[in-house]
Amino acid sequence: EHVLDRCRANVQRILTEGTSSSSSSSPSIGVDKLDWYDFVRGTGQSLTRAGTYDTVIACDCAYFYPDIAALSSTLKGLLKQRETSRCFIFGPSNRGGLQRLISQMRGDESIEVAIENVGMARYRLDSSFDTAAEQNQPPLDFLQAAAQQAQGETESRFYSRYDSSFLLVTCSLRLEEQPENTSLSNID
Repeated sequence: EHVLDRCRANVQRILTEGTSSSSSSSPSIGVDKLDWYDFVRGTGQSLTRAGTYDTVIACDCAYFYPDIAALSSTLKGLLKQRETSRCFIFGPSNRGGLQRLISQMRGDESIEVAIENVGMARYRLDSSFDTAAEQNQPPLDFLQAAAQQAQGETESRFYSRYDSSFLLVTCSLRLEEQPENTSLSNID
């Protein structure tokens, strides 16, 4: 519940910052807790949420292999039946659960799957920040110092750099084409 509250607060902050005072409308964005098995069973939230979203964003959510089919069913079930509806899944490329989710979704003929590799540099601030205060040195803006050193690709006593590979998986529904209207006059 704490994670959901933080996500909601972040979304609200972004919407507030991104909306100008002259704009009267803001996008409809929500953060919800979902029981993935509702979509497998056809119960609960699947009855009210199915087919209601243009965009679904899932990040780092595929961990337990037994839950992959339910997650896939949920992601597919949430999307509106539109050509523009998309599900974006983001996670570390080395996660077996994400690889299994991709395989599951690719195996569903009603889902189109595209994958993009994203290289990311992650920075972890080191604990040496506290030593300056302990040694009565003038305070430094450690984040700024680390960022400046990162730009120069030099080693830093303020951070550690880790290069990581992530996947952005974009899924859309393969909609069946509607048959052309056939009038009786066209039938031999």
